[in-house]
Amino acid sequence: MTNENNATDKYYAITLIDEEGKEHDFEILDIIETTEDGKFYALLPVCQKELLSDDYDENDFYSYYVFKPIFEDGEEKLTEVFDRKLLSKIGKIFDKRFKKLYNEIAQDEDFV
Repeated sequence: MTNENNATDKYYAITLIDEEGKEHDFEILDIIETTEDGKFYALLPVCQKELLSDDYDENDFYSYYVFKPIFEDGEEKLTEVFDRKLLSKIGKIFDKRFKKLYNEIAQDEDFV
């Protein structure tokens, strides 16, 4: 998928274009880089709940995806990680970071 970055005051968004030319918008939750496996993005689909079909699983609405950048023809593209072992390893790192971040936010007295 090719990508375009869009920063707003609320969050960082990225638009990915799939092989069929269809655009998909995501919020960038986090980016990590490991010495062993490289760089990874945690992306949350941006969608309007009311546009979802009746058979949409509510749990999927809160799932994030893990993408890895690759370079093709001198251009950075993101590809979804499907390797279960790698996905589990990287997912644990993201989950640990999210838990720490959200615990810090919850403890912030100014957070409402």
